[in-house]
Amino acid sequence: MNIIDANEKHYFHYLKKDEINELLIHINNNKTKLILWEKGDEDSFETFETKGVTKTNVITIGHAGSFFSKFTISPLSNKTVLLKFIVNDNLYFSTGQLHHKKGKKTYSIILGDAIYHARQRGDYRLEAGKNNDIQCKIDDVVYNGIDISAGGTSFKAPMEDEKKLTKNRIFNKCIIRLNKKKFEIPEVKIVKILKVRDRDERAKEYERLTVCIQFINMPENLDIAISNHVLMEARGEIMTKKFLT
Repeated sequence: MNIIDANEKHYFHYLKKDEINELLIHINNNKTKLILWEKGDEDSFETFETKGVTKTNVITIGHAGSFFSKFTISPLSNKTVLLKFIVNDNLYFSTGQLHHKKGKKTYSIILGDAIYHARQRGDYRLEAGKNNDIQCKIDDVVYNGIDISAGGTSFKAPMEDEKKLTKNRIFNKCIIRLNKKKFEIPEVKIVKILKVRDRDERAKEYERLTVCIQFINMPENLDIAISNHVLMEARGEIMTKKFLT
């Protein structure tokens, strides 16, 4: 089983009807933070808080952002949105229609038919490959990425960089690129370094480093943006794989 198959099994488990009902009962009884954004524009997300469940698949929500946002109408109103939320350390993801009634401070979101979940968001790692180009720029040097998650990334480095890429070293300002999207990380910390044997394009064996870094001191909006983008790219890859097999 390759990593995509393993992650699909772990990360893209669709809930059954009774599981959805149980989840909605919990949301009805407990305030839950929802992150909403429009497809293709995961940076322009908004944070809401649940008020209750009025029907089987309709959730009443209100803005959980700044004081000003609570008195303005969301630009996501009356649009199809993507949403995610966390309940008991489980990440849930779905789609829905966001509706706003004139003169009201609350919104309603009609959930789509499918909801899927993951046990731990940070455990999911998207591998670099044919469909995913990952790069990491540290100390003005660009390295080819191996994989990426919401909490960090790993990349390949030549042996001559061994002295500067040391465990526990912290770098300020790191640029991460996943396909066409770039993110500026304020601080990263090297948490693991491995010496590995690899092969170049001519199949000649050589030694290099695998460097694993953790994103630290992350602003919430940046953490959410990276998480959303990794999720979207992963979902796109898995859906592509399903249609091509």
